[in-house]
Amino acid sequence: MSLELLQILVPAGLDVNYKEDRVGGYVAATASCNQMDLTRYLLRHGADPNRNPLADLNPALNMAVKGICMEMAELLIQYGAKVNGLGALAMAAEYDRFEMMKLLFQHGADVNDDAKDRAEECIDYIEGVTALHQAAKVGRIDAVVFLLNHGANPDLKDEDGRTPLMVAQENGHPEVIELSKKIATVM
Repeated sequence: MSLELLQILVPAGLDVNYKEDRVGGYVAATASCNQMDLTRYLLRHGADPNRNPLADLNPALNMAVKGICMEMAELLIQYGAKVNGLGALAMAAEYDRFEMMKLLFQHGADVNDDAKDRAEECIDYIEGVTALHQAAKVGRIDAVVFLLNHGANPDLKDEDGRTPLMVAQENGHPEVIELSKKIATVM
């Protein structure tokens, strides 16, 4: 879709919040491709960055996080994208997106958010886990340290009753386990 086409379709009645099942909405689609002009146009014309995010595969902000699109993430947040509840911080931790994590923290992200607002239709690997769980799961030692330095609680349990240390152990990340043991002796 092009900006020129949107400039014709929106005044003609295109629903900027329309979404297709299992595909998502226009804002999530344009955010995933880092199409700033299209996303900005949709948002200025009433598109909600959180519109039915539970039915989208990934909310628009998560798409910006995954693609390291700082400017896109800032735009979405400016227009009200939720920084908590949908797994943006967990996704940033999973991919070692430190600048993105800082941006999310600047806008009120909770380091211990557990993405409980995700629905079964969403990518459920992030549902019910904190960013620390996700970083430990994939062995992102630098993200683990970063999150702990920002107040992440290493004792929180996921929906299966596992701490981040248990998740790291299950997924074969001894460096995370060793770090967790060192932290436990200091505390």
